[in-house]
Amino acid sequence: MHPLRSPFAVRLALCALAAACAREPERPKRQDLEFLQAEQTRAAASGTGECQTPASFYADADGDGFGNPARSVKSCKAPEGYVSDGTDCADDEPRAFPGQKEYFHTPRPDGSYDFDCDGKASIRLTQRAACEEDPAARRCQATSGWDGKVPDCGQAGEWVWNECRTELVADAPPAADMPADGQAPAVSIPSPQKSVSHCWSGKLGWKKRQLCR
Repeated sequence: MHPLRSPFAVRLALCALAAACAREPERPKRQDLEFLQAEQTRAAASGTGECQTPASFYADADGDGFGNPARSVKSCKAPEGYVSDGTDCADDEPRAFPGQKEYFHTPRPDGSYDFDCDGKASIRLTQRAACEEDPAARRCQATSGWDGKVPDCGQAGEWVWNECRTELVADAPPAADMPADGQAPAVSIPSPQKSVSHCWSGKLGWKKRQLCR
């Protein structure tokens, strides 16, 4: 029998191999390393991985891009329904947010007309109707507006439009062109004309509501 094939030699070789394996640390396989790296990349992309500086995100219930400052979370990525801006003044009203430029005649759910989040309701239409004639200058100044008191936010009132219209009127002929007896001349002399501005007014057929923001 060959010495390497004896039972004793086989047992000795197996024991030597086992001892050598025990002394060597187990090395991860290449496919295991690739899987681990892929899992770490996926976790970071999904926002579940750890980050050094989590940011504050605010609940945006009305979807206007501005969040409720009273409802915030810390996260490395904005959760669904949360935004990074927490300056909304009415998170149940999509018309109300900082920087709003439009005006409205109906209030927020809480009854306020502050739609630009500046802490107050701003009235849009403040002018009152007026028209003044200046006979000496033959002109007038007109402004359309409310007839009487300026309504509060959402209230209705009469709206008056005014304008100045110019017309030509015949002026009295100069005294030098009149006969001495005061009678009209036999030959018709065209009377000189002048332009005069007058006020013209009217009311809308319905009441207008005050706008605010």
